[in-house]
Amino acid sequence: MEESRTKQRTRKTILQTFWTFLREKNFEDLSVSDICEKAMITRATFYKYFPDKYNLAQAALEDFHEREITKKLAEFKFKSTKEMYLKFIEICLDYIEKHRKSFLLFARNGYNGKFRFLVIQTINDYIDQAIKKEH
Repeated sequence: MEESRTKQRTRKTILQTFWTFLREKNFEDLSVSDICEKAMITRATFYKYFPDKYNLAQAALEDFHEREITKKLAEFKFKSTKEMYLKFIEICLDYIEKHRKSFLLFARNGYNGKFRFLVIQTINDYIDQAIKKEH
């Protein structure tokens, strides 16, 4: 059980380090070595959890989705896809407002095309899943 907690902590540290770096530099300029150094882990440890920084970015978005969106949306019973979609947007905007400084720093340091694609893909996947559940 302790090993599992250690793995969870290590994974969480890597994810948090990733988000911290995105406030400081462009995704394309971010390297696995940067993450490892700041998270105080070896490259081998990083690769136990993620094959590359793109997989890390996807995991970070999924983690954000789970923590910030899924749990909050689960509190509501929606009558329509439109109602769910509007609540989804409200939750996202509330999160952005709460973390305004971080988002501004992130935007100033370049919102890379590949990372932007991952963000949009994650949002689209969530909406697709919600629509399929409704039908």
